[in-house]
Parts: sequence; C-alpha cells; structure tokens
Amino acid sequence: MLLCVTEPHSHATLLVYDNFNNNSTGNLTGQTTTGFGLTGTYSMNGNQSNQSFTVTSGGLPFSTLSSSLGNSVVATSLAGGGADSNVGLSLGTAMTGTLYSSYLINITVQNTSPAALAETRIATNSTDNGGASRFRLMADSLTSNVATPTVGYDGTPISGSTNLSINTTYLMVGRFTNVGISLSAGTPGQATLFAMTAAQYNSFIAGGGNDAYLDGATVGTGNNQITATATDAAVTSGTFSFAPGNFYQTGIIGSVGTETFTYDEVRFGTTLQDVTTPTPEPTSALLAVCGVTLLLTRRQRGHATRER
Repeated sequence: MLLCVTEPHSHATLLVYDNFNNNSTGNLTGQTTTGFGLTGTYSMNGNQSNQSFTVTSGGLPFSTLSSSLGNSVVATSLAGGGADSNVGLSLGTAMTGTLYSSYLINITVQNTSPAALAETRIATNSTDNGGASRFRLMADSLTSNVATPTVGYDGTPISGSTNLSINTTYLMVGRFTNVGISLSAGTPGQATLFAMTAAQYNSFIAGGGNDAYLDGATVGTGNNQITATATDAAVTSGTFSFAPGNFYQTGIIGSVGTETFTYDEVRFGTTLQDVTTPTPEPTSALLAVCGVTLLLTRRQRGHATRER
C-alpha cells in the first residue's frame, strides 16, 4: 500500500495565505481562521454596527491566480462607520529580509467622502489603527471620489498618481525591504506597491514574473503596463517586525458615505513568486505528490525486478 502525505501549501516561503474557502458564508467576525500562517479568531474593532465583513460564496476570478470557485469576503462601511475598523488575526511565522504581500480586490461602491479606505497591514496589537500599523498595502487611501493606491512601510503612507477603476478586479502587490532589521541610512526600509489587471498580470507572468519586470514597467492601461505604482519614503530608524504575536489586519473606513469592496487571496511571503503564482489546494497538491511518488515507486520496482 502506498501512503501519500502532503502539506496544504507547496510554497516553502509562503508565510500567510487566506482564501476564505473553508470559512462559513455569513459574518466573518467570530469565525476561527482557516488561513495558513494565521491563528485565532477573526475579531473586529471600530464601529461594528455600521461596518461588516461577510464571507460570500464565489471567489474573485483572476487569470490563473484564482477561479470563481470558493469564497471571498465583502467588506462594507456605511455612513457613520467611524474610525478604523478591521479584522485582525495573529501571525504564526517570523521572518527577516524582504517581505511581499498581495491580495485581489474589486471596489464596487466608491465612497465619495474623503474618508474611504481599503487595505491590508500588520500591527503589534489587534486594536491598532492605521497610524500604528506597518507594511500597509492600500487600494483606496482616504482620497475623495477616487481609489488611489498607496503604500506605507510605517503608519505614514505615500500615494501613487494613478487611480483604480471601480468594478474591476486588481492584484495589489507590496514589497517591503529589511523587515525585522534595525534600520539606518545605510539599511533603510523601503515600501513599493504595484497594481495590475488580469491582462497585465498575464504579461507579467509571461515576462518572467519577477521584480525586474515590475520595476521596469510603465504605468498605463496597456496589457504590457501596470495600472499603478507607488513608493514610500525610506524609513531609516527603528525595527519593523513580522513575527508571531503580530496581527494581520484588513482595514476599511467609511465615516460619511459608503465604501464596499470584495477581496480574496490574501498572501504574505518572502518571494515575489509566493504572492503572485497559483497556490495548490490540499487535494491537488496531494494528487501531484502521489503521482510522482507512485511513478518513482514503479520505476524502483521495475529496476529491482530486472536485477533479480
């Protein structure tokens, strides 16, 4: 008898992966995490009566990265939502070096007031707000009537010059250097954001799927371009960690009007490939490992038979 055992994810340096497929549909708050690299229960701070995170049947399809199967989360902030509300979970893995993050997002209702926010970030405490967080990857950043991609190594982010369109799914990618290291002028912490459509993602993958492609791409709507980019000012002091006991947060604000977005495929990793290439589900990974193992076993048996 051949027994095959596999881990849920094959990316060795993938730190966090949450696609919500194993969560129950309905209110995300109060559910135990099913995400890889996360621990605890989804909890929300802020004005919960006017803000919600709802697990919805159907994922955000995006080229080969994600299909329409599974679940996604719809975040909504109604008028009077107040300050930062977010869903937070404790991290299970520490890292130092360059951190990458990504998620899929589709903004369906754009807040027309200045207070509108859609982002992922890392915080020391589950109740921290945006200003107390770090590694902020923002698809919408408190700009009026538009969704302006913004990135922040610390709690003070910097916006790009190009806005996202509503009812369009984007892959947001963040890169944060020298994480977990004492920063200085010679060893700064730098944050960079890239946003791309599915067609642009296909060109990115065809072009090697690497940092050089993103750094060299021009901003525009063409398939061989990227929709938006932003680079934060270098941070030259302090140590900004990604470690167990820290919290991953998804933030939303809508203190005057309404903001609604769907997000999916949340990832943090130590390579760009970790956060931009398909991650096999347990069943497909198991079948792949079993297939290779079975083939090797048959070859070994055949070799042993010939030696007899």
